[in-house]
Amino acid sequence: AHLLDWPVENGEGLQILRYAPGAEYKPHYDYFDPNEPGTPSILRRGGQRVATVVMYLNEPDGGGATVFPDAGFECLPVRGNAVFFNYGRAHPSSRSLHAGAPVLSGEKWIATKWLRESRFEGDPPRGTMAGMNTPEQSALGKTSSYPDQYDPALLFPLARALKRAEIGVGTQPPFLGADLWTAYELSWLNPRGKPQVALAQLGVPCESPNIIESKSLKLYLGSLSNSRFADANQVQALIKSDLSEAAWRCEGQEPRGAAVGVKLIAPDDFSAQAIAPLDGLSLDRLDIECEDYSPAPELLRAAFDEQPVSEVLTSDLLKSNCLVTGQPDWGSVQISYSGPQIEQGGLLRYLVSFRNHHEFHEQCVERIFMDIWTRCRPTRLAVYARYTRRGGLDINPFRTSFPQPLPPQVRTARL
Repeated sequence: AHLLDWPVENGEGLQILRYAPGAEYKPHYDYFDPNEPGTPSILRRGGQRVATVVMYLNEPDGGGATVFPDAGFECLPVRGNAVFFNYGRAHPSSRSLHAGAPVLSGEKWIATKWLRESRFEGDPPRGTMAGMNTPEQSALGKTSSYPDQYDPALLFPLARALKRAEIGVGTQPPFLGADLWTAYELSWLNPRGKPQVALAQLGVPCESPNIIESKSLKLYLGSLSNSRFADANQVQALIKSDLSEAAWRCEGQEPRGAAVGVKLIAPDDFSAQAIAPLDGLSLDRLDIECEDYSPAPELLRAAFDEQPVSEVLTSDLLKSNCLVTGQPDWGSVQISYSGPQIEQGGLLRYLVSFRNHHEFHEQCVERIFMDIWTRCRPTRLAVYARYTRRGGLDINPFRTSFPQPLPPQVRTARL
């Protein structure tokens, strides 16, 4: 603020970005597009963005310049330097179109500060460092108003990294997969004001840096209810763009080949939505005694001195609790593996041990995967959980150690 002679209260929160080798940021403007339907609600938090400061925290071994195509200028990333550009008004004539050129070798770290017309209030709707968000800051467990006009700023991403660090997952997780959501309460208006409804199936890639907090997604989808759209295709494209931005926020790159998947199911196809149990041999047939109700990975055992097997095992006894509100989350889980045979009684006791545990769905499934992966040492492993719906949404994480198609989104009877 002192350097630029700019009021400190007009600045958004500082954003830290890491560019890995090959990462880039496509040409874009930092101001909010006046033609986007969600812009008016964003501007209420402090007016339009009018300037940007990009500070270089290190020097990559190659590439990574900040490029201004319309101005014919580029700024090399030199540690301790910064580039400031004032675009004055939200129009391409500002010549503020800019991009982060691909990092050719090494890493690039930058800090970005966006400046507003007036005092900035509240968390910025876009560009926030998701790692600075905490579950306690979300709308979970709080009384909320329910906006009925489109507002992408409602989406609240939470970084995956902190919880993954607790279970020994580094920057290269040993799994692939996605968080598969079903939204049952999606509605909007057609151009003539007539309500339209659909189911939405969403797939958030697990390699994205963020999960999307569930109540924020509910509020976001609800904000579409009194907004007019040309057709379902426009709604689908908008949801895909907004969720992809939230899931990948703070990576300094656009999702290339890993955007959030969105499929809308029209009312004519509702009757075709199947209900079936998860395939596999049910562990619940076992008559066992359970006494552990916090995760107990020591219960997991495998026959390392016997011939390897391939099995698909299921249980409907999974229960965990919301990390913030403590509300129960009921689910069914399917475990597919090849390798030393897992002792089934111990596996069932282990799954039951989540009963008093407090974590989000995605975090529970990754904990289950990592405990089985490290203690039973399968050569192949996939863990898929289907949770019952709450607030018009269900969240069904899938993690696999090897590439394979995502499981079909078939609801179980309890959904």
